[in-house]
Amino acid sequence: MTFLLFVLKSSLCSGILLGYYTLLLRNKPLHHFNRYYLLATVLASMFLPLLHFEWQHVSLPAYNEHLFKLLDVTDGGKGEEMIAPAVSGSVSLSRILIGLYGIVSLILLSFVALSVLYVFQLKQKYPVTRFQDYTLIHTPLPQAPFSFFNLLFWREDIDRKSASGKQILRHELTHIRQKHSWDKLLVQVATSIVWLNPFLWLLQKELSLVHEFIADGEALQDNDPDTFAKMLLQTHYSSSFNHMVNPFFHSPIKRRLIMLHPFKQTSYASLRKFMAVPLFALSLLLFSFERKDTGVIKAKQKLLLALDAGHGGKDKGAEGVHGFFEKDLNLKVVNKLAELAADYNIDVVKTRNGDEYPALKDRPAIANSKRADLFLCIHINTTDDKDKSRELPYEMIIDDRNPHYGKSQRLASAISPRLSNQHIQSRLLQKHLVVLGAASMPSVAIEMGNIANEEQVALLTDNQSLERICRSILSGIVDYQNNR
Repeated sequence: MTFLLFVLKSSLCSGILLGYYTLLLRNKPLHHFNRYYLLATVLASMFLPLLHFEWQHVSLPAYNEHLFKLLDVTDGGKGEEMIAPAVSGSVSLSRILIGLYGIVSLILLSFVALSVLYVFQLKQKYPVTRFQDYTLIHTPLPQAPFSFFNLLFWREDIDRKSASGKQILRHELTHIRQKHSWDKLLVQVATSIVWLNPFLWLLQKELSLVHEFIADGEALQDNDPDTFAKMLLQTHYSSSFNHMVNPFFHSPIKRRLIMLHPFKQTSYASLRKFMAVPLFALSLLLFSFERKDTGVIKAKQKLLLALDAGHGGKDKGAEGVHGFFEKDLNLKVVNKLAELAADYNIDVVKTRNGDEYPALKDRPAIANSKRADLFLCIHINTTDDKDKSRELPYEMIIDDRNPHYGKSQRLASAISPRLSNQHIQSRLLQKHLVVLGAASMPSVAIEMGNIANEEQVALLTDNQSLERICRSILSGIVDYQNNR
């Protein structure tokens, strides 16, 4: 889901920037500016979605302390459903999709690499003449003349000393000296990685044409543009060539012919350029900044909270919608709680940091060894009912074998109303669970909805909604601590 969000942000970012280019910059004699604008659009679409800045906003809390009612405890049955690992041999649908996406990207990147290799293999087949800043390869290839980095493939039947030959030579040397091949390589690699972004494919074509406008302008110098245009039209060229190279006879020919003729100064040219700056700044704000409310109530005394992400490793837990496994969502919730805990004057110790499986008895042992003040175990529920996707309440679970059973009940009772503020129903159950019974501090397990329910899983996979839920849990912990 995170990667798909990146692709969506990348597409929106490049779509906005390319839309501005199409409306105000395309087909304007601002070729050098347009080149760098298009390159900046590629880089922005790749990196802005990866940046994360927080715009901190302080709001006054509605109250300083939140009083809560002690919840009644319901018998949840014998329990111990967390002892036996529920190992699933099925493959996650999301992993299959990500794998297929990666395969397509690798194929596209392979084509780029093979195209580069092909050009260098061509160099080995034909005679070479070396000059100071480029290497001339004499070839009968119908696609020639074309250039790639400092290599210039020249067709043998074109006289370099003729008027047209000199123009073509200046054209191709412009590609070499202005390093247009690096532009092509950058854009094609970016397109191969984020190939679902349709705007990158359009941008790739547009940038190649801008290269031609720049090189055509250098080739003309003081010569008659009509003569150069006539040469383009009369010369036979191939419609297929390696897209990594800069071919002289390149379609679409119509726009090249239009751009050959002198233009009057584009109206508001400086303004068109200047407006690109706030547009990139707006893109940065839209795709990299997140508003964060820092008006939170903190614990009066520093707390050490032990967090346990249920399952892990080969024990995948329940499998839900879109191929999500419980072990992964549990860890996602725990990581978000750990990320936000410092805002509430809470330190965190985790029983697992990655995809490993600590034994059940080892999880409370970690909390005991660190002398944690509280222990919180995160799980996600499932159901054996015919309607497997029905909504389930968030279940707060405590164990009467825990030496701080009464405090555990108070802790669960403090968290529950905070979750209710997020329109999440919860209830308090009594079960015998190893991780709770062996802990030497107040301990609560939370079953966070139904992993087979689309809406409840969406709450845990969307960063904003997950943050709201985790802040509610942390606020409940602070309520418990400040009202002891």
